[in-house]
Amino acid sequence: MARRQGSPGTSKAKAPPPTCSPAGGQDEQGRFWPTDPGVCRTCGACCAYCRILLNWTEVDDFAPGGVPAAMTVPLGEHVRIMAGTEGPPGRCVALEGRIGHFVTCSIYDRRGSLCREFNPEHDDGSPNEMCDRARRAHGLPPLVRRPRGPARS
Repeated sequence: MARRQGSPGTSKAKAPPPTCSPAGGQDEQGRFWPTDPGVCRTCGACCAYCRILLNWTEVDDFAPGGVPAAMTVPLGEHVRIMAGTEGPPGRCVALEGRIGHFVTCSIYDRRGSLCREFNPEHDDGSPNEMCDRARRAHGLPPLVRRPRGPARS
């Protein structure tokens, strides 16, 4: 996901901690670990912070079953973006729910490659700074990183 230009909002008020899902993976203060699959379903900040770019080959007017063309905006000859993420403040048109509480993607099984590849942490366990920036922009704290143990064989 490309970094959004400008300020994502003007509100500087501190938001309360996110409402927790019934899934586990929380610390004593109710913050989620990024390896908990529920963490993204209780956040959604990246979907309302990042410009979501798509290659034209990911869209259903080229690839049946791809991202619905009606939910995209042409950005160039071979590039589209998800509607709603054209400029700040933005929110992907496919995002449903309340950021920091419960969200879902209305096209989850058809989402583009940038959305599929975006994770709260990198493969080596280091934090994804874009995730943390998006969370801060919406008044959410950075995710707690659990120490990783030795690799198992």
